[in-house]
Amino acid sequence: VVHHEFGHAVVDGTSELGFFVIDGMGVSYDPGAINEGYADYVAATVSGDPDMAEYLRGSGLGGEAALRNLDNTLVCPDDLVGEGHFDGRIFSGAAWDLRNAIGVEKADALLYSTIVAIDSVPTLAEATETLLAAADALVTDGTLDASDREMVQSVMEARGLVGCERVAPLDGAVTRLGYSGDASVTANAGGGIAPIHYRIDIPADAERLNINVTTLTAGAADYTLYYRTDGPVRFVASRRPPVLSQGTLRPGEAMTRGGDPALPRCQTLYVALVTDNLRDIQASLFEVTANLVRSGMDESCDEPDAGPMTEPDAGVAADAGPAMMMGADPGCGCRVRPTSGGGAWLVLLGLVALRIRARR
Repeated sequence: VVHHEFGHAVVDGTSELGFFVIDGMGVSYDPGAINEGYADYVAATVSGDPDMAEYLRGSGLGGEAALRNLDNTLVCPDDLVGEGHFDGRIFSGAAWDLRNAIGVEKADALLYSTIVAIDSVPTLAEATETLLAAADALVTDGTLDASDREMVQSVMEARGLVGCERVAPLDGAVTRLGYSGDASVTANAGGGIAPIHYRIDIPADAERLNINVTTLTAGAADYTLYYRTDGPVRFVASRRPPVLSQGTLRPGEAMTRGGDPALPRCQTLYVALVTDNLRDIQASLFEVTANLVRSGMDESCDEPDAGPMTEPDAGVAADAGPAMMMGADPGCGCRVRPTSGGGAWLVLLGLVALRIRARR
């Protein structure tokens, strides 16, 4: 923990990474994920041990041997949750892979060079661009060689961090873990939209789709699902409500072929989750699953079903990048509101662990 906090101090003394950024999809906690991931890497590389906080053995989501483990296989976008400590494991896992691939001294130099050069509110994709640029600079000064640079590229691509977007696939009845966002940020400045959006490719023989959401933490969360077929659901601060979509669903409500709402066959359905009572419950973890029923008939996607029209984005382009503000890095809860710090992280983690164990 001391080494982890030292990692945060390094960040504070160099890049001053923020906690969140608001863009055209709502609030992103990617800057916090990079901060937490780097701090975890510092602790792990100093100790030579990828397990973080073994004294909290069994507190992880699956009862792991430590609170967080850098020797993991997490990737973007499949394993994105939306919370900094969770998503930081993807970045720290990639960093640990680099340490194993190119050696301790080279990896340490690369990660430090990245943090020194990084923007204050980067996305995971932007942080990866900075890391790759740092690798190029280290090749130029002789710290890395050409084979090291190839390995760096390979590791970051394998983790899905090159071009990483926070839209996770829900195909194949997979269950994703999600985070509502912090009430003081997401509810007040981001329209209540959960940080991670979802996408489902609807095949030609699709008959019915249900998207189910289960709350894993205390408090009765009230969710609404916003959907769109021409791109991710948008956040437009000037609108009321500030969520731009083609329609809404309640969790469990069916979209059917030819029904109302109609299932958009042969298209990609983009879904964003809004916690309507986020100010009341402060934050929640949830599981989301898409159950798709198919006819099994040999049908064609030559003429996709027409979906509802979406109004113009009110000045927000489809590729709008970080547009607004950053928040202070919460570190481990030492300097910010209790609902966004390490204490909240431990409470959420403990509640989820108990819930998952109860299901076994």
